[in-house]
Amino acid sequence: MKRLLKVLIVLSLFLCFTVKAESEYYKHVWSYDWKTGSMSGIIDSIDTKDGFLAVGFTDGTNSKANILYFNKKGEFVEEITYPNTKLAKIIEEDGYYYAFGKNEDNNTYVTLKLDSKGKIIDSFEFEADNSLSEAEDDAFYVVSGDSQFFIMDFWYFSFYDEQRVIVIDKEFNEEDCYDVPRYNWDEEMENLLTPYTDLHIFYMNYAFDWDGSTDEEVTDSIPYKGGFLVTRVEYNNQESIMWYEKDGEPVWTKELGNTFAKAIIPYDDYIIVSIGSWDDDTVHFGVYDKNGNELETDDIYNYYPSGDTFKPEFFVELEDGFMTASTKNGNPLATQIMYFSKPFKVITKTDGNGTVKVVDSSFKNFDVTFVVEPKEGYVLDVVKVTDSDGNVLTFTDYTFTMPSSDVTIEVSFKKAPINPNTLTGIATLSLIIVSIIALITSLKAVKKISWMN
Repeated sequence: MKRLLKVLIVLSLFLCFTVKAESEYYKHVWSYDWKTGSMSGIIDSIDTKDGFLAVGFTDGTNSKANILYFNKKGEFVEEITYPNTKLAKIIEEDGYYYAFGKNEDNNTYVTLKLDSKGKIIDSFEFEADNSLSEAEDDAFYVVSGDSQFFIMDFWYFSFYDEQRVIVIDKEFNEEDCYDVPRYNWDEEMENLLTPYTDLHIFYMNYAFDWDGSTDEEVTDSIPYKGGFLVTRVEYNNQESIMWYEKDGEPVWTKELGNTFAKAIIPYDDYIIVSIGSWDDDTVHFGVYDKNGNELETDDIYNYYPSGDTFKPEFFVELEDGFMTASTKNGNPLATQIMYFSKPFKVITKTDGNGTVKVVDSSFKNFDVTFVVEPKEGYVLDVVKVTDSDGNVLTFTDYTFTMPSSDVTIEVSFKKAPINPNTLTGIATLSLIIVSIIALITSLKAVKKISWMN
């Protein structure tokens, strides 16, 4: 029975080693289909100590902000709403989470202070001096200063000659919140916001002047290595391009050919772009290195339910992976949420007197099972499983839950003790042998004496 159990464990591990994930760069962990009964969109998301928060809005005659809370396993727990608001960004600040958006009915910029489960602790609305336009995820940034948040809304910034930015006091003191033109920026604002003004200038001078066509759109932009990653589509030629810009100039560009490029994220040391076809509903994730060289093409329908059509509308890089929200079956707003985890290494160390069989890598919150095999004449002595920070992990039946870091399995062996039963058997056998020899010797001696007589 024990031998059969061991064979089954080894076989299951063999299957784990030989079944390849859809991508070597990430693993699909969970999905959520947000069915609100109306047109809805998720625009941004963030890790929290309790799980994940995703923010967006429900559109319609009574639009409202939506905050979705998922636990660590990706199970939907609760939806929190706020009236007449479209949320576009969420950030963490001193253990709290702040969601930012626009209330177009009241012409206000909205800031919501949340706990780690999305509960609204406080809210603040600042009325803008000029009329607001729709919140756009690819042109709406929030920068945290010492005591203030700075909202860099490209459409508000560029629509008015004075290039205005919204300043929100972190304590929501109304007298310390204001709408400030560029020429009145202080040193902190210049330092924090200059990269975004550089991107704005880049948009104006380059992004919309690819070949003189006006039928173009910047589909996404994201901070990256002191600059920005940008995707853009030219509709006339049905082509797309992505580039990395810094200090207002392109560092490198990558033509993506006859495709429609939408969302883009920096992901670890890689870049991921959702790229669609002009000819049909096929969409794939393109994985690129830091210089824009393609590493992998991954069909997104490896992950989505069959029978529906999906197009990723945003990517958000999270602490240990990334999240997407996609349109479904032509719905113009993103409702299908998916979470992908990055892989972490599983490293083994032994003293040379045995082996450890385990997968080379795994993903956060996944169970990892390993098998320890001593050499002949040795038995297991000590097994220790630690994360990259040296924290000891608990395991049961040689299985542990993967943390958000690399893991090392250290195993030592010792000489197998001699079985007392074996010693008794050897002693008995030795006694028998000695007795036989003594008997033979005695018989020979008796025979010799008889011969002499």
